[in-house]
Amino acid sequence: MSNHSEDLNSKQGLIPSAVTPIIAIHGPYNWVKQSGQLGFLNGQMHSWAVDFGYFFWTSTVTAHPWQENNVQALAVEKLSTAYARTGVPAVNFIVHNVSNGITGYKFYISNIITQSSLKSEDEPKELQEGLRIFAIHDVEGNISEVVTCPKSHPRPFLTTDPRFSMTEIEIPTGIDETELDSKEGLNKLMESYRVEVVHNKAHLLPFKL
Repeated sequence: MSNHSEDLNSKQGLIPSAVTPIIAIHGPYNWVKQSGQLGFLNGQMHSWAVDFGYFFWTSTVTAHPWQENNVQALAVEKLSTAYARTGVPAVNFIVHNVSNGITGYKFYISNIITQSSLKSEDEPKELQEGLRIFAIHDVEGNISEVVTCPKSHPRPFLTTDPRFSMTEIEIPTGIDETELDSKEGLNKLMESYRVEVVHNKAHLLPFKL
């Protein structure tokens, strides 16, 4: 009877009862708009996608506004999976601002997986310290938004206005990375540098005074 149940679960894509699920939490992913520009306004939506490179059974997303107004609310909508380049599901979702306008928020993604979902090369590794930083910029390299996540996390993809590109950048020498954990530090980065892409590699150049 037990063997029959496991076979049925396997055919239906269910987690066998004898397998212990693993919860993998990714985040925070931060989105920040440069000060002085229109932020993420009431009714606006951001369309995101993240490809983890491994199979997961279920996925949930929560989004949290940065605490800057008295009343704030973000809704996560249209959570879906799509089988992407890696052949395993990627997470697609929309963050919808249903409250006041804001200039920054963060989101977390939690996946339920099993050890058998991971390939040998996907075994948990020692977490890399530091940040991955993605600049959203125009053709002249002017940065209007920044997205960050822990260095060991997969790249997020944000659908942007066609006039803008989303490019991963290296932190310039001389900048204290711990300062980039705050909106103030990220705003200073956006105000002080622009993006230059040479031979498919992005560099930050300081604005000329």
